[in-house]
Amino acid sequence: MENEKKFLSHALEYLEKAYQQEHISNSTFDEITLTYLIGELHRKQGNTKKAVQWYAKALEHPDIKNKRQIQIMAREQWRVAREERQRNNIEK
Repeated sequence: MENEKKFLSHALEYLEKAYQQEHISNSTFDEITLTYLIGELHRKQGNTKKAVQWYAKALEHPDIKNKRQIQIMAREQWRVAREERQRNNIEK
């Protein structure tokens, strides 16, 4: 379990760096997928506030309609993370 948290933290760190520093529009790993995955990693670490922000970023992307599966998953996970925040009444 501890190793999983460590690896999730590393993955999150590198994905956020890639989002900020890399040009990914011509890549097979596109910006919409990247923002969704960053949201997922935040949610898995219990950072529901950041997860909601990243899911929203994916859903607000102008090309989201071209990534229907990501759109569906991001909407659902946005809802789950938001409900979890409300249920736990947390700021995290």
